[in-house]
Amino acid sequence: MHVSEQTRRIDEEKAVSFAEHVFFDDMLEDFPKSGPIRNYMEQVTVGLSQNPHLTEEKREHVPWYKNYFQGKAETLKDFLGETGELKDFLSKENSKQKIESLSD
Repeated sequence: MHVSEQTRRIDEEKAVSFAEHVFFDDMLEDFPKSGPIRNYMEQVTVGLSQNPHLTEEKREHVPWYKNYFQGKAETLKDFLGETGELKDFLSKENSKQKIESLSD
């Protein structure tokens, strides 16, 4: 990376608040409130919060995981069952919202 590019990125990061660098709980609203997917995503956000740089790139990880889990819905239903919040999270309607949000 060129020095001027590094300087630009550092300046961009300085403009981002501390809270945006380390708090990702607001991004977990679409995930189940409990269970293995929630536990995994909480660990993902803890790991992301440990990195004080690249805020925009870090925030792109959470929607990626949502799309990944929804893309694996059938496999997850086989292993985890299909009840409550997990059923809603893995539903085709929710998957449609995922696809539409990617095209916006």
